Amino acid sequence: MNEGKQLSSNEHKNIKAYYLLIPTVAFEFIFFIVPLVIVFIYSFSQTDPFGRIRFEFTLSNYFRVFTPEFTRTMFRTFSLATISTILCLIVGYPLAYYIGYKEKKYQSLLLMLVIIPFWLSFVTRTYSMISIFSSNGILNQVLAFFGLIKDRPQWLYNWYSVVAGMIYNYLPMAVLPIYASVEKLDKAYLEAAQSLGANKFVTFLKVTLPLTLPGVVAGSILVFIPSVGEFLIPELLGGVDWYMMGNYLWMTFLTIGNYPFGAALSIVLIVIVLLFIAIYSKYFAKEVELGF
Repeated sequence: MNEGKQLSSNEHKNIKAYYLLIPTVAFEFIFFIVPLVIVFIYSFSQTDPFGRIRFEFTLSNYFRVFTPEFTRTMFRTFSLATISTILCLIVGYPLAYYIGYKEKKYQSLLLMLVIIPFWLSFVTRTYSMISIFSSNGILNQVLAFFGLIKDRPQWLYNWYSVVAGMIYNYLPMAVLPIYASVEKLDKAYLEAAQSLGANKFVTFLKVTLPLTLPGVVAGSILVFIPSVGEFLIPELLGGVDWYMMGNYLWMTFLTIGNYPFGAALSIVLIVIVLLFIAIYSKYFAKEVELGF
């Protein structure tokens, strides 16, 4: 009898827990699922000569996405996003590792220094890069002061200025998940490896890195996804020659007003990103499993 009452009480608690999910599910459905379905439907429609949308089924928008102009832009987008993600991991992992091994009283201060740039708006942070890379910017002034350059080159409107902007803006997204993995790492594993004769490099390669791969995977995804959809950084730091898909989407929707083609571009970009993440996560899931 008591067991039946206990089961009934547990079921009642579970039902209450499901009720708490209703606002989140409703929000996701209204502001994510419904707009995504609308975009998907728009991608198969077309516009008349006056720019009005006609809901007549066509695949012409998708055929246009795979023309050389847009395939080059797609390749450029994923190349710059991949380079930015890799460099964020290269810079962010040692920083997260250092913070994770510091005393607790210093960790909060160091994490705050990592997060401080997020206190400024994204636009302000990106504009600050212009003051560094412009011909009269801080970088040229420092190089000229030490006699490393004679003329003042223009560092803006290149692929590396775009990558530098994305690293600066998205580096904390790589550092924080890796720090969480390092901070939770059981130091007993490291002591065991060293007691068995492994040096520091082997211990890091065979123990620390595999055990912190979940943070690496999470950090790389958090950097890669916004980098693929970026449009402000290429606009301000890269110029027309280094436009990414986000810039073409912005122009297609807001400047040209071709919603069907913009919707097709969006769907293709989403599908490719999901494929990248699925393949990447599957590969690293094996690495994480081997590491444990």
